Amino acid sequence: MKCPICRLHEIADNLKTKEEIRHTCVEHHRKIYAEKVAPFVRIETPTPLEIEKQVDELRQELKRLKEELAKK
Repeated sequence: MKCPICRLHEIADNLKTKEEIRHTCVEHHRKIYAEKVAPFVRIETPTPLEIEKQVDELRQELKRLKEELAKK
């Protein structure tokens, strides 16, 4: 189901170009997102186990790269 603003824009299509309608609709949805969703969005921090796994992978890659350089 389309939002009421989108439906109004479709009705008013003969008054505006599609680009203007799309732009206005995007701004409307950004406003809704900022008001209702953004306050609850959180960046998840990695767990200690995930960090340790990443460190191990990077160590292995570093070791492999050092070995490649030593061969040259």
